[in-house]
Amino acid sequence: MNKILRLCATAALLGGSTATWCATIPSSITSISPTPGATVEKIDVIEINAGWLTPKATTKAILIDGLSAAVTVTQPADNYDKLTFTLATAITANGTHTVTFPENSFLIGWEDDPSPEFSFELTVENDIPGGDTPGGDEIFENIPEGYTVAPAAGEEVGVLTTITVSSETHLFLAPKLNPGITINGNAVNTVHALSGETENTITWTLADPINTPGIYNIQIPAGAFYDLQDEDNAPFLFTVKVAGGEIPDADYYPATDVTSDPTNGSTVNELAKFALQYPKHTSVFKGPAAGEVRVTLNNTDIDAVVSLAPAEDTFNDAHIMWISTEQPLKAAGVYTFHFPAKCFVVSKYPVNKYSAPFTLTFTVDPDYVAIDEVNADVDADADTEYFTPAGVKVGRPVAPGLYLRRTTRGTAKVIVR
Repeated sequence: MNKILRLCATAALLGGSTATWCATIPSSITSISPTPGATVEKIDVIEINAGWLTPKATTKAILIDGLSAAVTVTQPADNYDKLTFTLATAITANGTHTVTFPENSFLIGWEDDPSPEFSFELTVENDIPGGDTPGGDEIFENIPEGYTVAPAAGEEVGVLTTITVSSETHLFLAPKLNPGITINGNAVNTVHALSGETENTITWTLADPINTPGIYNIQIPAGAFYDLQDEDNAPFLFTVKVAGGEIPDADYYPATDVTSDPTNGSTVNELAKFALQYPKHTSVFKGPAAGEVRVTLNNTDIDAVVSLAPAEDTFNDAHIMWISTEQPLKAAGVYTFHFPAKCFVVSKYPVNKYSAPFTLTFTVDPDYVAIDEVNADVDADADTEYFTPAGVKVGRPVAPGLYLRRTTRGTAKVIVR
């Protein structure tokens, strides 16, 4: 187990001033170079030392000031206690920078424990003009060769709703819904789509469009997509200006396509788990609002903990999401599940969309017996009798309605649809 140590120290700076830096370092790591809190000319290589380290091929980036920074990871052939992370682009901007290693960036020890997330600060001091990190009114246009972006670097838009990358060749999406795009250092939720005659354009749609006037630095990390040669993209960093404007209506996947099992509007004895289904040949994933599902009983909010889980057979049943409650809903009444906009991401290649808001309603009646069960009981009990709610005896019910079924085992309500 990796314990996290929080270390803080005060360092003297030029001119007699002081600064305090803090770090959260796993106790299993013996040293880091440059030393956390150190002042360096640039941040380009970071070495991690600990007992028996194993690199991960999937680690292609760390975070600098919250922004994804592409790295390559190497290990000496004769030293399993050392890993070297080399940044694709050195950090040369003067100031104090926070370096963060995401969880599971590498493995530690004989048991291959995944590394926890940890961070520390380094201060850069040099006479290199410009720098390379977002800030102020500086316009960035670090776009890999062969690609164009929209909005273009430096372009002014009323509202930022989409980010688009195009190339002259076919592009492939990485198998993840949110590839780690950040805006001004903050992660944003997006859905993506491919377009173009040769599927050479990727468009990310923001879950929350931006219309607050200002300057916004957009970073697309390495590995967000790949090309025909299976080469991951190099990182993008570019700046757009937002002037402010009215946010357009969202293009949601329609709620009219949603079905459920049990059927929406049906009556059940109790409710603990049901299947929510989008059309076949789609895939459904949890969206950014998946934790905001509400449940009402007879139009009054109740404290029901709702869980969402995809179907286990994700290949054949990728269009199904299972909805369950922590405790079965047994009290009689009408239960309505309120699913907010962006509760799900619905994918129908090559387009992904957020779900529109919708509701599903079920009636819980502890005495309810389905008509199929009635048929079985008729064969099993020749003394079965049926009555209307007014007490009028009838034959075996076939017309839709509510009936009372009496057998030697008792009386139960029956609904025929």
